[in-house]
Amino acid sequence: MIREVWIERPTLASDALVLHALVDSESMTGAYRFTLRPGDITIVDTECTLFARTAVDGLGLGTMAGMQLFGPLDRGNRDDLREGVYEAAGLQVLNGNGEWLWRPVTNRDTLQISSFMNNNPRGFGMLQRERRFSQFQDDDQHWERRPSLWIEPLSDWGEGNVVLVEIPSDAEVNENIVCFWRPKNGMKAGSEAAYAYRQSWCWTPLERPSLAVVTDSRAGHGPSGKRRRFLVEFSGEVFGNPEITGGIKPALSTSVGSLSGVRSFVDRTAKTCRVLFDLDPGSETLAELRLVLEATGKPASETWLYRWTA
Repeated sequence: MIREVWIERPTLASDALVLHALVDSESMTGAYRFTLRPGDITIVDTECTLFARTAVDGLGLGTMAGMQLFGPLDRGNRDDLREGVYEAAGLQVLNGNGEWLWRPVTNRDTLQISSFMNNNPRGFGMLQRERRFSQFQDDDQHWERRPSLWIEPLSDWGEGNVVLVEIPSDAEVNENIVCFWRPKNGMKAGSEAAYAYRQSWCWTPLERPSLAVVTDSRAGHGPSGKRRRFLVEFSGEVFGNPEITGGIKPALSTSVGSLSGVRSFVDRTAKTCRVLFDLDPGSETLAELRLVLEATGKPASETWLYRWTA
């Protein structure tokens, strides 16, 4: 926990506010320095040095939390006049190898923990991509105006995982979506570790995919049995080019069960590509789905990931 906080007195020539914090617990102690620069994008540069008193396996860096009550993927039988209630649409990850991942978040029936293995991540964050009031219809909360948060490591973080925790919730006051970076080896007793990273509180992160991005994810009952039907919409300039759109193919896979009815619909005017498919999970209760659009054997979009649970 935070034991003490010091604030440096800003000078007239400075455009930043600097804070120092001392953290302390039975297993760890350390010091943080935060440099805040307000603006259209508010930047918080974070530096920390940590000392482990005991072996620490559950170290989390760049921790963030948001709320997801219901949205297009998990409306269920919600008796609510609003179209959606969420301040974070999904988790974006930029791997060390340059791959962009997009994982929509949902309000689960059971606790779900997902890990995305990575070596020296280039960035990750929880983003609000839906900016249309019509998708929320909430005159009080205006979820479409909520900021996104992007974390950019400023030092070598090594091997580890971006961890996403989805916690069941029945109220919009609960921040039930949590994300953080977990180093692979944690910290040994008596060891020291230093980290630096930048937080960008923004409408849209400055660092974003040059490929098509996911702008909508929807799910509902399939044609029969336990089948589920999914719709994923990608948006990007590439879909306005007739020479390229004819060769775009969805590369879709599931960890269990079978996929069928895969179709794609390109709208060159709207510059979108919508992919529709059905999942038959069989007797399984969990399936990991992966979808990326490809053109001439190369990615034309970020990679959409989703965990379906019964």
